[in-house]
Amino acid sequence: MAKKMVLKVRTPGDYDGLTADCAVVEMDPTAIDRIRELSRTVRGLKAYCISEFNYVCEFFVEEWDADPDNGLVAMGKFEGQMDCNTINVTDKDFYWSGNYRNTSISWETSSVPISALDEPGDLDERDEYPEISTL
Repeated sequence: MAKKMVLKVRTPGDYDGLTADCAVVEMDPTAIDRIRELSRTVRGLKAYCISEFNYVCEFFVEEWDADPDNGLVAMGKFEGQMDCNTINVTDKDFYWSGNYRNTSISWETSSVPISALDEPGDLDERDEYPEISTL
C-alpha cells in the first residue's frame, strides 16, 4: 500500500532566507517496510535513532493567495535547494531533516508515528484555508 504524506517543515526562527513550508513524500511499500525495519533495529540495539541519507522529499511553500486545494492551503514549488537530507527513524516515529543548500541552517519535518503507516489514506498536515465570510 502506497502512502502520500504532506508534512510541515520547521526552520529556526532567526533565519530570514527563503524557507520551505511543507515536504511531500510519496512512499511505496518498499520504503514503508524499510522504515519498519529500521524501527525494529533501533529497538533491538536500544539506540535513540538511525539516520540514512534520503532525498525523497519534494519541498513546497504555502500559497495563501491561491485558490484552496480541497479546503486546504494551496502549495507552490519551493525554489530553494536542500542538502544532507536524512530520514531519522526512532523506535516509535520517523522524520526527515537536513540543511538549506550552502548554509548551516537546518530544517526538519514534523514527526510521524510508525503506527500512521498502518492507517488508511494519506496524511496531510496543511492548514485549512479559512472561509471568508461576507457581510
